[in-house]
Amino acid sequence: MTRTLARTALLVTFACAIGCGGGLIAHVPADAQAALRPDVAAVRAAVAAGDRATADRALATLRQHATQLHDARALPDANEREILAAADAVAAQLGAAAPTTTLPTTEPPITEPLPTAPPKGHGNGDGDNGD
Repeated sequence: MTRTLARTALLVTFACAIGCGGGLIAHVPADAQAALRPDVAAVRAAVAAGDRATADRALATLRQHATQLHDARALPDANEREILAAADAVAAQLGAAAPTTTLPTTEPPITEPLPTAPPKGHGNGDGDNGD
């Protein structure tokens, strides 16, 4: 799958998981939708741009804000679970869509051993090696 198709698939998946038709997941309170809308837009923009690092950060922010809204009782349990599951699904697809990087293997150069001189100190210096 080409990168463009992968990004398109991610955007469609995310749009449908987080809210086809422009809103977030069905029955999310309007205040929670308004609070999460910038996070969803940031994820969509990063995915559309093919920026994996920014998409990961935007997904983390979305998860954090969804949890904060839930803790403040502004987001029902079921909606928090759905939003977190959708964010996880997008993150998993981002990982699957990431291009693999293979580095070329290089062989070390083959070197011939250097010729060795006879060890010093053997012989009496007249070339007969002590004979």
